Amino acid sequence: MSPKHKRAMQNVGKLLFVLLLCTLSRATFAQNYFYIGEQRYKATPSRSFSFPGKNEFLIDYDGSTPFINVSIAKRSNGGYLVLSLYCTFRFNQFSGNVFLYLSDGSVIKCYDRNMGDYVNNKIIGVYLLSPAEIERLKRHRIESIRFSVKHRFEVQSQSYIATGSANTTEDVRMLFGN
Repeated sequence: MSPKHKRAMQNVGKLLFVLLLCTLSRATFAQNYFYIGEQRYKATPSRSFSFPGKNEFLIDYDGSTPFINVSIAKRSNGGYLVLSLYCTFRFNQFSGNVFLYLSDGSVIKCYDRNMGDYVNNKIIGVYLLSPAEIERLKRHRIESIRFSVKHRFEVQSQSYIATGSANTTEDVRMLFGN
């Protein structure tokens, strides 16, 4: 084999090695996780749902119409619905039950268990999903979400409905398996 061919083969080998590293690093860093304390849970990618109107407490960081981020995390017996919303006041929180309106016309009611936090200017709400609800989410995408937000020191909350077009069924199937 000529020296020219040897160099070409070495370059092809280096190129394949670099491509392999790029593929492995993408697979490694493409994982989505959700943390509760020190516990780490695999999660779907965060999907954005938008809602109309402006509210002095709910304006996105750039002043635009806000959106809510939705993710599903996998736990040993079912899952978690994780909601996050940019909020200008740290004393706002998700309040009350959340309703997921699915593409088949059915509704999943997620009960408020007072699980939430405020991190990086976002309020976070966490709701339990049963194994049966996860099965429904594998078959029917989330079309809209009804949720409420209130100021921690006030009695009354403000309700919103957010809509989205993300294929949440594919995300849930990828995380939980068919």
